[in-house]
Amino acid sequence: MDKTFMNKYERIIDILTKITGIAANVVLFSTMMVVAISVLMRIFLNAPIPGLTDIVSMLNALAVAFAVSVTEKQRKHIRIDFVRQYLPSHIAKFIFVVVNSLAILVISVVTWRFFLYIFSAYGHGNATWIMKIPHWPVILCLFLGLVIFLLTAICNLLSDLNSWKGAE
Repeated sequence: MDKTFMNKYERIIDILTKITGIAANVVLFSTMMVVAISVLMRIFLNAPIPGLTDIVSMLNALAVAFAVSVTEKQRKHIRIDFVRQYLPSHIAKFIFVVVNSLAILVISVVTWRFFLYIFSAYGHGNATWIMKIPHWPVILCLFLGLVIFLLTAICNLLSDLNSWKGAE
């Protein structure tokens, strides 16, 4: 693969994962603040934030969607490497490529289904039970997070393939 293409692709992924990492941190901080404010309101005013469950549920979903691409970029996802260490290098690399290709396939299908779900949720007017917050904006953010996760997984696989090709 062309090195200039990979360098540009990796730079774009770096920028996108930095943005999603910041977004995940902002969402987590917002969750913490909303819960803390609700607790204080309950203690001092006997009136917590109504619909806190709806708000926290949506914020948690957003935090995961934004954080997953950062985790992939840093290669911090759980992996089972204890078998790979006992295999010859070329077999371990082959298994790595197959497993990561299957993961990319699964992520692609999930991402596609989320894309379709945006329109379904919008069309049916899906909303939270208590506060009636529409689901589709959150699903759209989940979709965008998955797209960046997918692009990051592809980038990592291509990067590994290039480094192995250069090492041979």
